[in-house]
Amino acid sequence: MAEKRIYVDTNVFIDFFEDRNDGLRPLGELASQLFQRAFGCEFRIITSSLVLKELKDNNHLDDYTEFVRQNKKFNKFEFVNIANSDKAAASKGKNSHYQDRLHYILAEKANAELFITRNWKDFCGLGKIPVLLPEYA
Repeated sequence: MAEKRIYVDTNVFIDFFEDRNDGLRPLGELASQLFQRAFGCEFRIITSSLVLKELKDNNHLDDYTEFVRQNKKFNKFEFVNIANSDKAAASKGKNSHYQDRLHYILAEKANAELFITRNWKDFCGLGKIPVLLPEYA
């Protein structure tokens, strides 16, 4: 079975790094399970320069860098950069937040098969890539 290409939104990484929960679910553990599935050859993890910017803004860039370094041996990470054309395309939308549209455009650009986020409602209807919570990937 071929690995699915998944774009992982910033909030999933923050769930993992902060071991967050929402009072009902262990969000950090659910994120951890998603990453373990990737390291077990089920997924390729796509991140972007926008994810890195948001992680930096939330004081988690060092956590991300260390996470990738520790798991580099699995060769499961892909990276996509923002181009000016991506920014221009994201600025044209009206039904969602600019950064949400930009994340989705980057996922499309990287040929992601799934868009994994904790805020799935913000991304539904932006395109053809299925949007899922980590626990439903």
